[in-house]
Amino acid sequence: MCEVVLDKDEDRNRYLAALDDDLCMEGHGGYPSGKLHWVSGTVYPDYDAAKEAIGRMGGTDSGFDDDYAVPFRDVNGIDAKPSAKMTALENRLAALRAKRAEYVAENHVNRRQSALVGCAECGSKVSRAYIRDDDRCPVCEKDMRSDTVRKRVSSFDARIRDAGKALSKEKKAWGVRNAKKAPVKWLVIPTWHV
Repeated sequence: MCEVVLDKDEDRNRYLAALDDDLCMEGHGGYPSGKLHWVSGTVYPDYDAAKEAIGRMGGTDSGFDDDYAVPFRDVNGIDAKPSAKMTALENRLAALRAKRAEYVAENHVNRRQSALVGCAECGSKVSRAYIRDDDRCPVCEKDMRSDTVRKRVSSFDARIRDAGKALSKEKKAWGVRNAKKAPVKWLVIPTWHV
């Protein structure tokens, strides 16, 4: 199963012929005619809503043999200025990622002064030369960083995750506000059985 996004005005027959040729070349015997239904009643507000709709219709691994194509507004194709809030959230997310990367680099186990580093989990004394880039013990695979460092990195990860969610929410709201400017495209999810 593969997902394909087509322009609204793209030739459907050309797409089906190309799909049929690809399947024949792979030895699947071609794509059956009449299996793909072009549902044009509703234009979905974005890609995710269109994919969800196809899933409800039975087109994504649900066991049905018919495939569906639905129109949606490609909010990623909007040529509009991002909102101030969206720009601020993107900057905040970039700053958090940079701070996390800097903190992880500063507190890498290999930056310690001692030649041997002790693992709190298994008790092994490991030469710094054998410690990998991910700060894991080569014996027991546990994180060798201190609890403080792990908690701080976890805190960075939570803040990055929250900022990412807020940015996604704002992008979705921005897309809804600017949806009329978004071009209409088709989401096609053909399936075939091997």
